[in-house]
Amino acid sequence: MRFFSNLRYQFSFGDLAPIHVGDVAINPEWTWIEVQNPKGRRNGNGFHGFGDSAGIKARAKLTVVAIDGDQVLVSYESPKGQGFGSEAGNGTLFFVSQLEFIGMTAKYHREQASQSERKARVLRLLRETLSSETA
Repeated sequence: MRFFSNLRYQFSFGDLAPIHVGDVAINPEWTWIEVQNPKGRRNGNGFHGFGDSAGIKARAKLTVVAIDGDQVLVSYESPKGQGFGSEAGNGTLFFVSQLEFIGMTAKYHREQASQSERKARVLRLLRETLSSETA
């Protein structure tokens, strides 16, 4: 199983490592997908039929099931067990472009670093505010 973590901004398809069935990416953000399971898919408290919209969470694991040209069919695994409500259930299938798949894990890591920087900034500002109020 390979995790894709590098995104090249200028490239040709020949420059990229090929994607294989079983490759895994980490979804960087909540997004809506179109369910491709022929018989639909259950989540923890509902059902999404073929062609229905469902959400996928950030930090979800996406595993390549099949490759069709510039698209890959991936299987969703929720980061918190089984999805509920509008979230897709584990095993939900959907298509994503090869380029998007390759860039997902790198984007996830960039967003996590950005979130950590924002959190550190807020904590610094709160400390400064509290120390100025007690001085």
